[in-house]
Amino acid sequence: PGVPWPRRNSLIELAREVDILFVAVFAHPKKTHHLIGRDIIEALGSDGLLVNVSRGFVLDELEVIAALEDGRLGQAALDVLDPEPTDPRRWDGVPNVLLTPHIAGATRGSNAQLERHTIAKVCEFFGFETK
Repeated sequence: PGVPWPRRNSLIELAREVDILFVAVFAHPKKTHHLIGRDIIEALGSDGLLVNVSRGFVLDELEVIAALEDGRLGQAALDVLDPEPTDPRRWDGVPNVLLTPHIAGATRGSNAQLERHTIAKVCEFFGFETK
């Protein structure tokens, strides 16, 4: 309330109105397990793109696969799968899908920053000074 951005009362309402549904939710085995299922996928539709970077179990992958195969979902880009690692045969022949190995946050800059942070923490632990 009080912010200038449009807000929807439900995930299904949002899915009906967007072209891209980017899923980055808190992963909770009960509260978000299969949060994205058939109803949300169909609301997103045959022109929609589903992107998931949270946890694989947030999507009902069998529904995603079926929707991609029969055209009810336009595209999917999944950085997380359920289970990980997944059997690649599960995705054989599935159209319009991009699968990445849980690397959505990895960039040249983020990897370099993580390396510097790790070195600093190891030096701190052993009592070495860092520059």
